[in-house]
Amino acid sequence: MGIDMSQPIPYQLDTLGWMQFEYLIQVLLKSELGIGVESWGGSADHGRDAYCATELNFPSRHTTNPGPFVFQAKFVSGANAAGADFENDLTSAISKEAALIAGRVEAGRWKFVPQQYALF
Repeated sequence: MGIDMSQPIPYQLDTLGWMQFEYLIQVLLKSELGIGVESWGGSADHGRDAYCATELNFPSRHTTNPGPFVFQAKFVSGANAAGADFENDLTSAISKEAALIAGRVEAGRWKFVPQQYALF
């Protein structure tokens, strides 16, 4: 018996916590993009859940884009539930992160200016 691919797979991302979601994203990025992707975590990551200094074929496998890349995973609890209203929480998180990134670059905490930013 094969898998019926016409039916959606019921991923249960809401059962993950923020740390497990961040780890999942890091593993997937490394698996897809290679060993150049560095994983960070906890408060020492300074907003970089994952990072790559060099060019990558991302977001398209057929187009090379210059680095550095900053990847962030934002877990919004309950966002996968039917009727979930997560847009305001997510928009707020994105706005805060954009301000934090600009502040980190200005203060010299990041020795690079991100050329690419991806939010998961």
